[in-house]
Amino acid sequence: MSMDCKQCDPLLAAYVRDELTLDECTLVEEHIRHCESCRWNAEAARHTLDELERATEPSLDALVRQDMIQAASDAQASDIHIEPERDAIRVRIRVDGVLRELTRLPKHLMGPIFVHLCTLAELNPFERRVPQLGRSLLEVGGRRLWLRVSTMPATMGARLVCRLLDAEAQVMSLAETGLSETNRARLERMVRSPLGLLLVCGPPGSGRTSLLYALLQHLNHDEVSILTVENPVELSIPGIGQMHLNRKMGLDYPTALRGLMAQDPDIIMAADVPDSETGTALLQAALTGHLVLAGMLAQDAAEGIGRLLHMGVDRLVAGHVVLGAVATRLLRRICEECRKDVAVTAAEREGLQAWGLAEVPDTLVTGEGCPHCRHTGYYGRIGVQEVLAFEGPMVDFEVPPEELRAAIRPSLALDAAEKVAAGITDFAEALRVVGPAG
Repeated sequence: MSMDCKQCDPLLAAYVRDELTLDECTLVEEHIRHCESCRWNAEAARHTLDELERATEPSLDALVRQDMIQAASDAQASDIHIEPERDAIRVRIRVDGVLRELTRLPKHLMGPIFVHLCTLAELNPFERRVPQLGRSLLEVGGRRLWLRVSTMPATMGARLVCRLLDAEAQVMSLAETGLSETNRARLERMVRSPLGLLLVCGPPGSGRTSLLYALLQHLNHDEVSILTVENPVELSIPGIGQMHLNRKMGLDYPTALRGLMAQDPDIIMAADVPDSETGTALLQAALTGHLVLAGMLAQDAAEGIGRLLHMGVDRLVAGHVVLGAVATRLLRRICEECRKDVAVTAAEREGLQAWGLAEVPDTLVTGEGCPHCRHTGYYGRIGVQEVLAFEGPMVDFEVPPEELRAAIRPSLALDAAEKVAAGITDFAEALRVVGPAG
């Protein structure tokens, strides 16, 4: 009896730990004697076993928890990037949407750090050939944090990104998301509909989930049942049933939505629309009398509608049930401790006018930089949005996206321009996030 690579691979970690039976050990050794790939993997597993011993050392635990996770938490960072380079490890943190370097570490620590974080997040520390995703609940500096760990194989060694989520954070209200009065009124009118599909659009890190949660909080009361499908659940909302995806167990979006529909919901939220099957399931849920909110990776509201249609969903059904789309981004706020008025430049005036701002003030606000904002001039973030609301019982989706985009008032860019004029953010930040007109 012989063994192939597919049979041998799951046994390698147990093999280097001497946990196999004699017969299994004989089969593995016979296979790796003739298979260079599995022999290399066995050596990698043996090396990882050595790193496992180092990963339990108190000094390494202190490095990961205090010098990295605690430091990132104190800086109110959303992510930690651990990136192996040729001679060192670069550790960066994302604060208010922008990466900055936290520290550099000796390259020989990369293996133990990888193993330590994988162990914390209940990932396989022996697996460095494919991406992994896991999470763990930690208490750091008096705060309870969800640490979501993502690994990725790369040429210089496996990279890690750790997302930090406050386990006790409160869901924002619609008023706290930065919605203008016009956009907030449009959204509230749309979600008063007993049925239909509303898309919440934006790229990663744009505030889509926060806006979806704010809408759920706005709709949450004793007379309705609200259920969600998320990957993963980022905040727990009392009174709402929230479901984690588990693709290892076959629980993907379509499967989860089928199970969810048997639970008699009034309102459904899907954090993402990854494929045609999910899009069709959401449209059918809306068609059968449910209000559906769905996240969509897209640059703006018109592109979000276009992506849904390009998935091949039934345009006739979509025309009946799609209520509209809202797009969101996040801009850094000017620091309240070091803000100052400056004269508007010709380039700023031209840019704000190109975004549609009718009256450009003679002075704008900028941040000088101070210890409070770590000398960046910014502290905290605020959302900018655009809302595309469809009127009437049937929508004609043969209209080109450019016409849909032109019909949105205020546009994402104009909403950003208005926040620049109000002194909430500055032109450079709005230009970084929204981009130039056209």
